[in-house]
Amino acid sequence: MRGRKTVCVAGPKSVPADKLGYMKQKLQEEIERALEEGYIFFKTALISDVGRAFAEVAAGLRDEKYPELFLEAVVAAVPEGKRESLPSILGRLVNGINAIELESEEEEDFLLHRSMLLDSERIIIVGIGPHDEEVALICDYAAATKKEARYIAI
Repeated sequence: MRGRKTVCVAGPKSVPADKLGYMKQKLQEEIERALEEGYIFFKTALISDVGRAFAEVAAGLRDEKYPELFLEAVVAAVPEGKRESLPSILGRLVNGINAIELESEEEEDFLLHRSMLLDSERIIIVGIGPHDEEVALICDYAAATKKEARYIAI
């Protein structure tokens, strides 16, 4: 989606259950703000609570109010014999799928996030606390590359 205003989300793999509702509310606010500012392309990896919540909120907004919203899931490429293992969430929520080839499962988080971050002008960063190393790295990346970053503290 190069050349188009794109937003992605990044954050920790798991979010405490008591914080999910608040996080979804804040994600909705950020997605609607982005839509009002002309962003229509949204990317997420479905490997985390943050990514799945982002997809659910974005798909709900697309279905209710913003049909122009395009949601892409960035996923690890699935070997030919295991395609049935792709979750049904993909078909229900997303408009497109970007499959990234991985050499090992250990690099999944890094490569999926890198793909989204490189293609996005705005990054919505969800953080649980000040000592989250992954979130700190994403904030550093956003600053170094002059990407617009929006931060949601939960």
